[in-house]
Amino acid sequence: MQTLHISTEGPAARITLSRPEKGNALDGILIAELTEAYQILSATPKVRVIALQGEGRHFCTGADLTWIQASAGKDLEGESQALANLFRTIAISPKATIAMVQGSVYGGGIGLLAAHDFVVAARESIFAFRDVRLGLVPGTIAPYVVRRIGAGKALQLMLTGRRFPASEAWQNGLVDEIARNVTVEEKTAQIVEKILFGGPESQLAIKEMINTLRPPVDEALRDYSATILARARSSAEAAEGIRAFFEKRRPDWGKINP
Repeated sequence: MQTLHISTEGPAARITLSRPEKGNALDGILIAELTEAYQILSATPKVRVIALQGEGRHFCTGADLTWIQASAGKDLEGESQALANLFRTIAISPKATIAMVQGSVYGGGIGLLAAHDFVVAARESIFAFRDVRLGLVPGTIAPYVVRRIGAGKALQLMLTGRRFPASEAWQNGLVDEIARNVTVEEKTAQIVEKILFGGPESQLAIKEMINTLRPPVDEALRDYSATILARARSSAEAAEGIRAFFEKRRPDWGKINP
């Protein structure tokens, strides 16, 4: 694969996002390859745990804005559907899943971690739903974020787009464990060890049960979230927000919505 690496050690699989020069930002190729990786590993009988990490300084800095800008006028609905399908593929995996977070985690990166069963974060990690400051909407990630932290807190963080530390992410339930006196790798290994104490068939049944009991992100909700994102990506606000980002200035929303 071009944008990620996959390794296995016994029943534990590791996926590494490998676009460090782009902050492991999501583009069409990475989205497709990551979806395929989770589908393959979820269907591999010997695999019991899937962990996701980012190569380099950052876990995932959200969508690649160069890719988004280049997609203007193309199949935005299809691209948004692909992203929504990625998050749903992770969320419905029958295997235990762990996100290993470090550095900056923005937008779609938060969607990635929110779709996992466990989230381990480095103490210095920084989070932000920066979509609103770019004239975008965090549509496809919203169902998973709301399931983790609730609609009220999600609304506040998404409306402001402010940065917040790992400690606040933990208090809100976005992060499950902060690696304070150990590395993210060591903390993850501890969780994997505990998972492997359990019976494989029992854990498959537990995941199926929980995915049935809690409000599902079904195909209708997946499609709705993708439509919201596609609509925002085609807007004049998004064009101004992304242009301002590259020009290192504050967006002039007034000239879009006088």
